Amino acid sequence: CGFGAFRGVISRPKPLLVSLALYFLVLPMSCWLIGQVCIPLLGKQLGEPIQIGLDLVGLMPVAATSAIWVRDTKGDIELLISLVVITMALGTLTAPAYLYYMNGMTANSIHISPLLILRQLTVGVLAPLVVGLTLNRVLRGRLPKVQPIFTFCGNAGLFMAVYLNVGTASPLLRHLPLKQIVLALVIVLAANLVNFTLGSALGRLVGLKREQQVTCEF
Repeated sequence: CGFGAFRGVISRPKPLLVSLALYFLVLPMSCWLIGQVCIPLLGKQLGEPIQIGLDLVGLMPVAATSAIWVRDTKGDIELLISLVVITMALGTLTAPAYLYYMNGMTANSIHISPLLILRQLTVGVLAPLVVGLTLNRVLRGRLPKVQPIFTFCGNAGLFMAVYLNVGTASPLLRHLPLKQIVLALVIVLAANLVNFTLGSALGRLVGLKREQQVTCEF
């Protein structure tokens, strides 16, 4: 997907604007509202971290791995790549501010430095984005030869992220009662179900084409 794809997306801005409204307005509000049930259902010790986790999930840039799902469901890949680039660039700046205000509205006792989030997103999201776009531009015809290396590194990174998450969660699960684990799973699944439904409903409401609606959902 080259730079020319962005011009095509911008020339028909409605799907892009709808998707950005979903990302910057609907998803953060949805995750914040769902997060309000965490402490009443799970207690403060477990509920507060999960509440912040839901907020962070809603604020993170659109994941590049969503391209797999959009491709397999014949969605609009160029629209998705545009969303990935825009949300990675802007989300790096907006996520710390959003979390600061959302945390204040919830009166959550866990405070995360906005500068810490900004630094981590810059290193882990924005810098790789800039490097990737630059390499795409510089390598051009040679890109297919080195792409398997990046594919392997991407898969390895994804595996390590999952491995570290499971490694962090496993000791905690041993000390939690089954009821809390089940309720936490229900909350997380509810967040997925609600937000997929919102993406579908918003796409239908504004009359997006099927491929654009699919992209909006994912």
